[in-house]
Order: sequence, then C-alpha cells, then structure tokens
Amino acid sequence: MKHLISITLSILTFIALLLGFLLSWYTALVVAVIVYIVTETVQRPRVIDKQSSIEGDNKAYLDDVFMIGMKRIRNIEHYGSKIDKLEVKSNIKLICQLGEQIFVEIEDKPDTIKLSRRFLNYYLESAEKVTMLYEKLSKSAYQSEETVETLKQVENTLGLIVKQFKKQIMKIQQADFLDLDVEIKVLERTLLSEGLHMDN
Repeated sequence: MKHLISITLSILTFIALLLGFLLSWYTALVVAVIVYIVTETVQRPRVIDKQSSIEGDNKAYLDDVFMIGMKRIRNIEHYGSKIDKLEVKSNIKLICQLGEQIFVEIEDKPDTIKLSRRFLNYYLESAEKVTMLYEKLSKSAYQSEETVETLKQVENTLGLIVKQFKKQIMKIQQADFLDLDVEIKVLERTLLSEGLHMDN
C-alpha cells in the first residue's frame, strides 16, 4: 500500500509536469523520481521509533544508529568527491562535518537522541539521496536547460540542509543550557537556604 502511494504520486507528478507545465520528459522524470524517493523515505519505518527512543541510552542500540548514520555520511562524502563545482563540494563537505558533530553531541549526551529523530530519520537520508542524484545529473554528457535548473534547485536544497544541520546542533546544545540553568537555580536555592549569597 505504501509503495502504491509513492508510485501514484510519482506518476501524477510526471504527468502534471509534462502536460501541465510543458517541461521536457527528462526533467519531469527526474522530479518524479525525487518525489518517489522522498515519499518512500517519509513512509519508511523509522530508525528511531517510540520503543527505541526509550532505549536511547542502550550502548548496543546507539552503536547501531551510529553505524547507519556514519555510513550515510561516508556515502555523501563519496558522491561529493566526484562533483566538480567547488561551491557544491564545499557545502557537501560542511554537511558531512556537521553530521559528524551531531553524532559526537549525541554520543556525549545519549538522552538527546530523542531530539534528533528528524535528523536521523529524514534529513540525513535525504541529504544522501539528493547528493547522489546531483552527482549523477552533473555528470550527464548533455544538460538541457531543465537539467541545469534542476541542478540549481538541488544546490539550493543543499544550502538548506546545511542550515538545518546547524539548527540541529543548536537544538542539542540547548538541552545543555537548560540543564545548566536548572543546576544554577538549585545551587542558588541551596546557598540561600544556608544563609549565603551568590554575590559574596
């Protein structure tokens, strides 16, 4: 049923772009494939479900999540190394660096894995697939105007992924700020209860 939904949306997208927007069949096909991949990704069983999020501090579980995630990052690096455009290559390198930092943050604070569901379940896999498609399209012997436009759209998407990964890091680090704030307030109350003041 889930595959049928993905296929149906892809076919409708292809027909709409081909007949409604009068795009070339090649561009319509590329966009339809992207729609299929994104739809499949959204419907796919998650790396983190409700049960596994409860077990987020389990080392074996975390190791499995890290293995899958780091494999995706290595794949992104692989595709990025084949891309000639320096700006795109730089963004892909930054995506990998930020992705690795996110995993370092999660490893240091396993409880924050619950704050990283979208990163693990969607953004990282989408970044991998978008990079793969860009590398493939950019190496095409013939590039129509539609292909060039599609490549530009993917370049913009990579920039958005960079911003999202930075946002994810801030989200994880925010948990530290909240924990620190709680600790300070508890310490202040303890000191006050003992007749001391923070400014003394």
